[in-house]
Formats: sequence, structure tokens, C-alpha cells
Amino acid sequence: MARTISGLFLFLLLAAPAVTQTFRGGVNGMVTDPTGGAVLGAEIRATNEATGLSYVTASSNAGEFSFQDLPLGNYTIVVSSPGFQTVKIGAVRVSAGAIYTLLVKLDVAEVASTIEVSAAALSLDTNFDSLKSRGRRNYDRVVAQRQILKREFARIGRRRHI
Repeated sequence: MARTISGLFLFLLLAAPAVTQTFRGGVNGMVTDPTGGAVLGAEIRATNEATGLSYVTASSNAGEFSFQDLPLGNYTIVVSSPGFQTVKIGAVRVSAGAIYTLLVKLDVAEVASTIEVSAAALSLDTNFDSLKSRGRRNYDRVVAQRQILKREFARIGRRRHI
């Protein structure tokens, strides 16, 4: 009887690790900007390459994220956040009982802008005589204003103070 109890105890002792084995793994990491600062609220998507199942989480205030208890297999991790370029990391292997750690650095996205110029609205006067006469009129106007100012200053200088 004692032998049976000790055999049963030995069996349970050896069988316990087999029961606690896991067939899942995890991925965790940190999302930072080019200066090393944490990126808050970045979307992290882990997609199982074999099944197509996706898991989504967001980075914390410290830029950290974690996927726990993922089914085993290869995953593609996509990290995106407004104002930053999207980062895609393929073939991230999730193994039983292991946690894969990623450090993701997001670069600032380029701002694209389009400027459209229409040449139809522009007109160019190539008549030299027209340009010459406009230039002469402007010159005459400046000279006339100068003469008026010259007379005003002369009159101010002639006033006598009593």
C-alpha cells in the first residue's frame, strides 16, 4: 500500500509540469519616435501569417504594448500612428512559453502638398513701347511728388516764428 501511494505521488509529481505546459506565446515591445520619446496610442496589429487572424492593441503612455497568449506561429506586426510612417515587421516567431520583444522606432511621415499653377490666367505684355510709356509715367509721377515735397519744405523753412 505504501508502495502504491509513493508511486502515485511520484506520478503526480512528474505529471504536474506536463499539465502546466502552454502552447501559446507572446509579443511585447515599445514604440518610440525618432528622438526616443514614447508614442502614445499607436495601433499595433499582429496578424498570424498562416491563419490570417489579427489581434490589435494600442501603446500605453510609456509607448509599451503587449500581446499575451498568442497561438503559436509566425506573425506580421504592423505599427501605425497619425503623423508617423507605418512600420511592418514580418516573420515574428511566436514560440511556446516565449515572449518576443520588439523595439519599434517610428519615423515622422512626410507631408505631401500639391501646388497647381495655371498659365492660362497669366498674360505677358511684350510691347516695349507700352512698357516704356508706363515706366515714363511712373517716373514723371515720382518727380512731380518730389517737387511738391521740395516746395512744402521750402515754405516751412521761410515761416517766421514770432
